Amino acid sequence: MSEGAGRQAGQPELLVGKEAVVEAEDGGQLPVSIRAIHDRYLVLAVLPASGPVCPPAAGQIVRIYFSDPSGRWMGAARLLQTCGDEGGDLVVERPSSWERTQRRRYYRLPVELPLLWAVDRPGTRPRWQSAVSRDLSGGGISFVAAGIRQGDRVRLRVAIGSEELALEGEAVRVSPLNGHGAGAAGTSTGGSSGESSAGMSIVGVRFVGLSPRTEERLIRYLFQVESARRQLRGAR
Repeated sequence: MSEGAGRQAGQPELLVGKEAVVEAEDGGQLPVSIRAIHDRYLVLAVLPASGPVCPPAAGQIVRIYFSDPSGRWMGAARLLQTCGDEGGDLVVERPSSWERTQRRRYYRLPVELPLLWAVDRPGTRPRWQSAVSRDLSGGGISFVAAGIRQGDRVRLRVAIGSEELALEGEAVRVSPLNGHGAGAAGTSTGGSSGESSAGMSIVGVRFVGLSPRTEERLIRYLFQVESARRQLRGAR
C-alpha cells in the first residue's frame, strides 16, 4: 500500500516523481525517479538514456541520494529487484534511516565539451575565454587554460547537449601542462601544440553553489554518454 507524502522528524520528504540517484557498490550511478512509495520498499523508475543501462545486481546494497528543501540526503538499502539493460524499474527496500550529507561520490568521465571560463576576482571584470573540457563529473570539471591560480573563483558556461549551463566553482588543482600531453584537451589559444601549451595548465574546478536540479542534469548527461559508449563497444 502506497503512503502519502509527508515528513517524519529527522527524515526527508519522499514524494512520487522526485528525482534521485542510485549508486551501486562499484560506484556506478543511475538517475531515477520515485514511482511508488510503500511501507517496506520503494519503486524507482530508471530515467531514459541514449543506450542500454548497466543495472546493479539484485541483492547488493545501494545508496540513494536526493535533495528536498531541507537539504541533501543519503539512505542505504538492499536492491530487491533490478531492471533490464533497456531500463525499467528498480525495487529497493525502504531505507530504515537517512542521513544528511554535504558531499557525494562522483565518477569522472573523460568527455570533450566546449566551454567558456572567466576568473571572478574582486575589482576586475570577468574576461571570458574558450576551452574544451578534459573530463566532467557531477561535482567538477577539468580543462586546459592559462591565468588561473589555485583557489580562484571561476565562472563557467558549459554546453551540455542542446543547452548551456552557467556554473561556478573553485580551482582546486592547477598543474603545468608539460608532461601531461598538450594534445589531450582543448586550450583557450590557437596555434600549434607547442605554442598553445606554453604557460598552460590543467585546471581542476570543483563546483560550488550547484543547485540539485543542475547537479542531476549533469549526472543524467554523463549517464547517457556512458550508456552510448557501452552500446558502441558492444556493437563492435
